[in-house]
Amino acid sequence: MEKWIIIGFIILFFFLGLVVVPQKEEWIIERLGRFSRTLKPGLNFIIPYIEYVKAKVPTKDIIYIEPQKIFTKDLVKIEVDIIVFIKVKSSEKAVYEVEYYPLDIEYLLISTFHTLIGNMTLEEVLKNRDKIKLTLKKTMNKKVKDWGIIINSIEIQRIEPIKK
Repeated sequence: MEKWIIIGFIILFFFLGLVVVPQKEEWIIERLGRFSRTLKPGLNFIIPYIEYVKAKVPTKDIIYIEPQKIFTKDLVKIEVDIIVFIKVKSSEKAVYEVEYYPLDIEYLLISTFHTLIGNMTLEEVLKNRDKIKLTLKKTMNKKVKDWGIIINSIEIQRIEPIKK
């Protein structure tokens, strides 16, 4: 009888440790509060009660859409719609090098964009859309490379002056 109870616990322990990571995700595993490993998509095994899933990180492109109201150098208030395509290259860095990467990228994008546009006149902004995108992408990639993230593309959909 004891033998069957032990075998039952072993089987239960085994099934509790099986996890299936979906396609286009990676899971960060911690063992007793420290980083252990990154699980790739498919069937994986963790040690129940000792290891747990710290974070589930999408590895597909993530899109952020941020409409922004900005003053140009000549004090014209404009509204700009920005689309940012990011990709997580290192799940471990994205989880441990920054507090919450989606929000931090958003704040970084907003501050960088405001600084860039704030140093241009309305005419320069309207003429140099491609230059703005390229400069913004280069600047953002420099700042987020330590987070295990790359900015694939930044698109400016709309630039409109706001009437008073």
